[in-house]
Amino acid sequence: MVDYKYHVITLVAIFLALGIGILIGSMMLGGDFVVEQQKNLIDRLENDFRQMRVQTSLVKNDLAAAKENIKNYQDFCQEMLPILAKDRLKGLRVAVIQTGNSFPIDDIDSLLQLAGTEVKSVTTILEDFTIADVSANFPEEILKGSQLVRLLGETVLYGDSANLVPVLKEKKLVSTTGTFGELVDAVIMVGGSQTDQGEQAKWLDEPLIDYFLENEIRVIGVEPSNVVHSYMGYYQSKPVATVDNIETVPGKIALLYALLGQEGNFGIKKTAQRLIPDLLN
Repeated sequence: MVDYKYHVITLVAIFLALGIGILIGSMMLGGDFVVEQQKNLIDRLENDFRQMRVQTSLVKNDLAAAKENIKNYQDFCQEMLPILAKDRLKGLRVAVIQTGNSFPIDDIDSLLQLAGTEVKSVTTILEDFTIADVSANFPEEILKGSQLVRLLGETVLYGDSANLVPVLKEKKLVSTTGTFGELVDAVIMVGGSQTDQGEQAKWLDEPLIDYFLENEIRVIGVEPSNVVHSYMGYYQSKPVATVDNIETVPGKIALLYALLGQEGNFGIKKTAQRLIPDLLN
């Protein structure tokens, strides 16, 4: 692409040099010579400006065409998504846990409903959730012998026998929908953060993933592509499938196929192995 800022700076420098040259030339040479040189230089500058205007117009036209093509591809993908997803996961049972603050969970829920998935529960960890906050407001005898995060995982899979969720809700540390303790085939971890939450993914997401894997539950870790703080490094330290562009149609398709059992790290970031799974399998 043409660097117009460089050209403008260059032309300004030329005009300054021209002014200085005219002043010096007027003192040393005849007026006609200076005028002729000045006219030639101005003609060249005007020609440069004309070329820049033409180039700018061409670039604008190319940019407009590229934007139109992108929109057309996006529209095509949106039209194809229902065809590819409709009842694709019919009968599959999942739980969704959102630990980051980067993505509207309803978007994933809509996709799963379209695919015929039974969403048993959705748990959203709110931004004030820390082990210290929860431990300070929860009976110590219940936590004895069990890590708090693992107790949360146990609640999702087997029900809230310890009455953990009411305490967390009362303290505005989590929000939940659905029913805990119903059989699930997979858990979707929705991470990524737009704000710095320290190493929350290390002390929250990783132990949750470990707990689900120990209980032979498939886990898929997802996040949108535009997060400031990515969780992909934490998720990919575990034997789980990941999707790093869940807000896009390719990301949603990758999630569906990961839920069907395809392994890999899908998306567009450096940590991804490929854009989407093999759709023929």
